Amino acid sequence: MKRHELINIINEEIAKEIANDGKIMNEIYDLEHVKYSPSVRKQVDNLVNAISKTPNLSKNQVASILNDIIFALGLNKTQITMYMSMIKQSRKKYDF
Repeated sequence: MKRHELINIINEEIAKEIANDGKIMNEIYDLEHVKYSPSVRKQVDNLVNAISKTPNLSKNQVASILNDIIFALGLNKTQITMYMSMIKQSRKKYDF
């Protein structure tokens, strides 16, 4: 293995570690059963229902909705990447 290949592998592993908030993600997350405040749950349900009733959202509209949610949660790029990994892992168990 050449030096630059080894450096690339190390950099990829470091990037994965940073994306995982410094923790190696070995577990599969079950996001369907996460508990949080009933008032927040009600608002999330209202948002999901409103979006579900509007099936013809354009890409710009979807991006705008996600942008508003990301800013409201105060997420940075690293956190977004980490949460996307969690979501992907959570969804894998439902894929057939």
